[in-house]
Amino acid sequence: MLGIETGGSHTSVMLADGEGRALATFALGPANLRLISELELKALLLGIQSQTGTVDAIGAGVAGLRNERDRARFLRVARQVWAHTPIVVSHDLEPAIMSAGPLPDPVKARVLLLSGTGSCAWGRRRDGRSVRFGGRGHLLGDQGSACDIALAALRRIVYQHDVMGKFPRLGEA
Repeated sequence: MLGIETGGSHTSVMLADGEGRALATFALGPANLRLISELELKALLLGIQSQTGTVDAIGAGVAGLRNERDRARFLRVARQVWAHTPIVVSHDLEPAIMSAGPLPDPVKARVLLLSGTGSCAWGRRRDGRSVRFGGRGHLLGDQGSACDIALAALRRIVYQHDVMGKFPRLGEA
């Protein structure tokens, strides 16, 4: 079984046996569905296939996958690489929240707060309804993400240069 999780900074891949034991893990470059072309996506998936060979099933959590059109786009490209392999694909937050296991009886919902290259919050209730906040990319927000923090620091460094005529210590570094 093959697990793929794409993101803004890298793609994580795990090949596992039928018992869920890792046979191989590796990382490749970034792959946010909103930021890569179909040719780039195909190259990434071919790179994964070249390192894993034939697999029985694939589960993919894909950054930037927001709707059925996005899901169809991913599957269209994936089918060029794995024509007959069963593939389950969702956005990249679902596998993360599922990894916590089933909800205990008194718990009504589970929430994931993600702060990496990007940031967002996503929660799902026991009845399957879900809500998402943020995760709109570095241009529109992603407050608290690594990108947001770095941009804020750069803005302050440039501002200090404008006001003082020289870079602060961080800016010089």
